[in-house]
Amino acid sequence: MTAPAATIARKLPWNDRAGRFAPFKAVVLALVALPALHVLYRALAGTLGPRPLTEAIHVLGDWTIYLLLITLAVTPARRLLDWPKLIQVRRILGLAALAYILVHFTLYVVDSRLDLAFVATEIVKRIYLLIGFVALLGLVALGVTSTDGMIKRLGAIRWNRLHRLIYVITVLGILHYYMQSKLDVSQPVLMTGLFLWLMGYRLMASRGIKDGFVPLVLLSVENDTTFPLIFVRENCADMAIGEDDIDEALIRSAKAIVVTGTHFSRPNTDAAQRKAMRIARAAGRKVVFDIDYRPNLWGLAGHGAGEERYIKSDRVSAHLQTVLPGCDLIVGTEEEMRIAGGGDDALSVLRKVRSLTDATLVLKRGPMGCVVFPGAIPERIEDGIVGRGFPIEVHNVLGAG
Repeated sequence: MTAPAATIARKLPWNDRAGRFAPFKAVVLALVALPALHVLYRALAGTLGPRPLTEAIHVLGDWTIYLLLITLAVTPARRLLDWPKLIQVRRILGLAALAYILVHFTLYVVDSRLDLAFVATEIVKRIYLLIGFVALLGLVALGVTSTDGMIKRLGAIRWNRLHRLIYVITVLGILHYYMQSKLDVSQPVLMTGLFLWLMGYRLMASRGIKDGFVPLVLLSVENDTTFPLIFVRENCADMAIGEDDIDEALIRSAKAIVVTGTHFSRPNTDAAQRKAMRIARAAGRKVVFDIDYRPNLWGLAGHGAGEERYIKSDRVSAHLQTVLPGCDLIVGTEEEMRIAGGGDDALSVLRKVRSLTDATLVLKRGPMGCVVFPGAIPERIEDGIVGRGFPIEVHNVLGAG
């Protein structure tokens, strides 16, 4: 290969730095082009709706922000997945975001009948357009300086400082989206959550916390009573505990220990908790069992069912029932008592739990407070010891029962 040809080969986006074809980069390049190709297909097929330009502008704008977030996700994903080669596609993703925002803006100009004076006036008059235009200028600056030559010219330190603008640009893009959304703001709210998580990861990494998945809960709002959750909890530190991590002296020094249903869902943490219970019982200490039932942690539901608090499972009920005899205090909601008792009726499951343990039972009832059963289960739930509910100040809406 001649020298000029080799130079060109090294600059092709689907090749590596040596000029060789890189399948991974080629696949990513094809993937980032798909949304634009889909918009083009819809335009040719006449399925973009009554205002095709407006629809195309919105879709391409959405994908600009998606690509910015994906670009920011490269660094965490590279570390968490131990996939160093992922860094090879970060430039492709960033330049794709630039391409999408340029087409987004170009279509806006076309939709304005190519009247540049009108476009300029609108940008000055409408703050959300001004914010979007500033984001566009920022992405252009990053795109122009993304080449190897510009890295050498600016120097690594100055180049890195400049390219931290992507954080500001992403905030501006999400704000632009939010301000022009008239009714449904679920997308910009979700984007904000993802951005904050990505920034939170970087903050923790700067403090030396780089390994292991961070528990992630995404909260969105459908209406004033519905709060769907996407719940991801994998490879967290507490789920890595095993029997060898249980300090017998520490357990003996305590007055009571707390075990949870969540940690009976994995063999290693199950064994660790049972060991702690044996030590506590032998030392005359109390054992408190917080049933804490989350179906997705038992493999009964996916990440998208984070708000699901009860799925009946004979397997889970049988497993938890082996824990009950060794407890002195058992705490749970009605749904959690149902999974522990393996039934559907509140009184019958309480009696089933009572038949397996002499522990004091605490039935949590949300704003109605709780009911305590130190002995036999009465004919009515209200005949137990009732603790009335009282107002609280909520600092964390996730788990603020």
